Amino acid sequence: MVRSKELSEAFRKKIVDVYESGKGYKKISKELVISHSIVQKIIYKWRTFKTTANMARSGCPSKFTPRADRKMLKDVSENPKISSRDLQQAFATVYAT
Repeated sequence: MVRSKELSEAFRKKIVDVYESGKGYKKISKELVISHSIVQKIIYKWRTFKTTANMARSGCPSKFTPRADRKMLKDVSENPKISSRDLQQAFATVYAT
């Protein structure tokens, strides 16, 4: 399933403003041409956290930089039969601190 792009914070604030004016989820969704479940989730987040901004997501940050990812993909595409140990040693020599 493809993830859609996030709504802008200004648009989410607009949804909250329309909700505060007294309209329900279905009327807001028809007026702004978005799903009523999205409206419901935005209002729930606003009620719970008093914000419409993006919040931190769970998960560890990546150990590799985008540059290191590209280098690793290049090495593997040039030599598909390279072992993981050899790839680690190549990275240790290139990215040694």
